[in-house]
Amino acid sequence: MADLPAHRLAAADYKGQPGFRGKGRYSDTDLQAMVDTCGKYGWQMGLHAIGDAASCRPFNAYAAALKKYPRQDHRWFCAISPSCRLKTR
Repeated sequence: MADLPAHRLAAADYKGQPGFRGKGRYSDTDLQAMVDTCGKYGWQMGLHAIGDAASCRPFNAYAAALKKYPRQDHRWFCAISPSCRLKTR
């Protein structure tokens, strides 16, 4: 997976908001520090992401932390809300 910068959260501009693609709650550095802390102490972790691009950030952080603090059963998860609606008809 490619690293995504904090300012590039959505793959496209928000409807009616040219140039706006969302805002991250944490910088990539702060997110990584939180995930690393969980890895170091063996804590469980769960995150939520909205949008296609934002959904990659937690998994990038998880992968980096698991290289530093490998665990067989880390029980980390990410709840993802897609940025688009699926057509049902």
